[in-house]
Amino acid sequence: MAYCYALKCADDCYYVGFTRDLEMRMFTHFLAPAVKWLLLHPPREILYVIRCSDESTERHETLLLMEQHGWQHVRGYRWVRQTLKKRPRDLARFFADEDPPQYVSDALLNEIKRRIEAWSGEWSPI
Repeated sequence: MAYCYALKCADDCYYVGFTRDLEMRMFTHFLAPAVKWLLLHPPREILYVIRCSDESTERHETLLLMEQHGWQHVRGYRWVRQTLKKRPRDLARFFADEDPPQYVSDALLNEIKRRIEAWSGEWSPI
């Protein structure tokens, strides 16, 4: 099973990602971020997680957050470079949901948070 997820970061920024190992990816992002965007804007919370079959959901969710919060404040999908010089072309195109997203339960997210807290001693980025 694959997942698309959105993180709220410092400075009102956002990061969208795709993974097949949700728990390990959350550990990495919150405890040892390697993505330059997350080093500059440390993740603060998991906004949501969606079950998906491929990376098209990551594209869709990245564009949605770019539309809501401004493309300058969101990174994800193929727009992960620290600095984007111009608005992504795809943002100007219309896109619509074919199927409603399958959000992961709060219980699963709370369990992942609990494990991260137990491992690190606190729920905060590095």
